[in-house]
Amino acid sequence: MAGKRTHRYCGGKGWITLTSGAEATCQPCGGKGWTPVYTAAERAEMDAQRKRETKAAETCERRAREIATGSSRDGYVRVVQMGFWHLREHAPERFATMLRSLDAGRLDDVVKALHAYFIGQRDAGL
Repeated sequence: MAGKRTHRYCGGKGWITLTSGAEATCQPCGGKGWTPVYTAAERAEMDAQRKRETKAAETCERRAREIATGSSRDGYVRVVQMGFWHLREHAPERFATMLRSLDAGRLDDVVKALHAYFIGQRDAGL
């Protein structure tokens, strides 16, 4: 991140006054009062990472559709998708390992592990 810019909507306070007079957290800046400023190189890197993640998610979804059979096919695919995005948000180090496994060609193992991961998270109440 190249720097910070004071959020113009809330004026750097992190909160706004609603028309009713109540105060609320500024949603665009998340109550921080500032927004990040990225360099062109940082934006290009973030874009490349986003494209890689999207391609990996599509690949896992396609393979999950091929693996799953019967009436539970859509449910299996959905659980794999949710596992993918849950892993990305809640365990970034494991997500990076999963991407390396995909690069190594272990697609079936990754899809089955994503399914098991999300079922485990769901059963644990997380």
